[in-house]
Amino acid sequence: VISLNRTLASFAAFFANFLLGISYEQFDFYLVGTRAVAIIFLLITFYAIYTDRKNQSSFIVLLIAIVIFVISILLAYFKRDFLISNLTFAKNYSIFATVFLWQGYIHQIYLLRKFKKIGGVSVLSYQLYLTKEVSMVAFAITLGLSNGWPLILMHGSVLMFVLILLWNVRQIRLGGNE
Repeated sequence: VISLNRTLASFAAFFANFLLGISYEQFDFYLVGTRAVAIIFLLITFYAIYTDRKNQSSFIVLLIAIVIFVISILLAYFKRDFLISNLTFAKNYSIFATVFLWQGYIHQIYLLRKFKKIGGVSVLSYQLYLTKEVSMVAFAITLGLSNGWPLILMHGSVLMFVLILLWNVRQIRLGGNE
């Protein structure tokens, strides 16, 4: 069972990075390219969720995600100056996406603590996320604080949540309560 909420939170975060990458005066191919691939995979996931559930909410999420992604690509290609002049919007959207991600991680940690079972949590995936988050924080630092702070906020806080999640998994495996 794939959580539409968690998938949407991932989309919001990847799109925030993508939007920042196309909104920086110096177009950031690293943020744009890698996040575009991730967004395409998430669009495929949204489609799979829709075909599996065939409900209105999964259709609306799929449609909105496609429209937002296509519009952002068109803006990047035809109206890049508009994006650059609205970098503040991209940074503010990044804060929204960060908070949206937090709720997903908080819920996952809550479930681990409540049921004291690892279930479908892939420790290897979260260890890879840990590596990705460390590298993204390092990358964000190289951008400088004025451009990198949204990435530092997002990926630094996710790094913290992944560490907490892995610590909880460790505690469950050891049979400890805290």
